Amino acid sequence: MTRQGLSSVMPHVAVTALTTVSSDLGTVPVSSAEALRAELSRVAASVVQEHPVGITVERSNGDALMVVVGGPGGVLSFTRQNGRPPYFVTLGDPDREGVFAYWLVGGHHGELPLWSVVPHDLAADAVVQLAQMSAGLPSMVTWASV
Repeated sequence: MTRQGLSSVMPHVAVTALTTVSSDLGTVPVSSAEALRAELSRVAASVVQEHPVGITVERSNGDALMVVVGGPGGVLSFTRQNGRPPYFVTLGDPDREGVFAYWLVGGHHGELPLWSVVPHDLAADAVVQLAQMSAGLPSMVTWASV
């Protein structure tokens, strides 16, 4: 794991089709930060706390962010549109040990390290910031290269 604070990301650029959110509730296109927050809240409200889920937020250039909602906090995992490394995940408390389980669309199971958990509000803010950017990663969270 390499710790990277990405403070020199590209500036925010709003686009017409801001992003799409895919979850067990369906795929929803959103065109504003407010609509994105509303969709994240709608999905989070449908999640049982003991059964966190990973949803996909895809921005217009094809970059994808897997967002875990409904767990001990939020986790963001970034993959570029070409699917090639490097991959990035949020870095919360680097001293936190252990893993937590989450479920993806279709019932697939995964695990993430507890050190990747950040507060829910911070994760949601970073999702919105990412969707408003044409490239790069939000600077409001710290990212680890995995």
